[in-house]
Amino acid sequence: MKIIKPGLHTIPNYYHAYVNLVTEEDLLTALERQMLNTILFLRTIPAELESYRYLPAKWTLKEVVLDTERIMAYRALRFSRRDATPLPGFDENWYAPLANTEARSLEDMISEFEAQRRSTVLLFKSMSLSMLELNGTANGLSLTVSGLGWIIAGHELHHMQVIRERYLG
Repeated sequence: MKIIKPGLHTIPNYYHAYVNLVTEEDLLTALERQMLNTILFLRTIPAELESYRYLPAKWTLKEVVLDTERIMAYRALRFSRRDATPLPGFDENWYAPLANTEARSLEDMISEFEAQRRSTVLLFKSMSLSMLELNGTANGLSLTVSGLGWIIAGHELHHMQVIRERYLG
């Protein structure tokens, strides 16, 4: 089954820039290709840059890697199960410094990313077309299950772009 990109009118404006970064026609293809590309790319980063901040108040390179996908996939799971409970937002600027990245190697975080991405792919593969069309509310925004998948894919591309431009550029 292909999971085709929904029209942007079904995705909150805040996420349009992320979704527009995804060029693949199928979500599962995009997620699987990104996993391989991201892993290969992150393994090229020199160890001395793992804790680099391009500005004092910005995240370290390692802090850029985790958390958002896990939260978005959780939202997709809840909505696909017809859970109508509105979900709160999360503050990524609060999460990042608490992720204990300074005590972890980038390779360990790459392994965690790979496990999470494989889980995300399996989650979306398990869904029927009707499940993908379900929606819910998170952070006061209406989101579809399918839309969350495309947001996950676009957000990953955004983060890799930020790393290339601001940490390695």
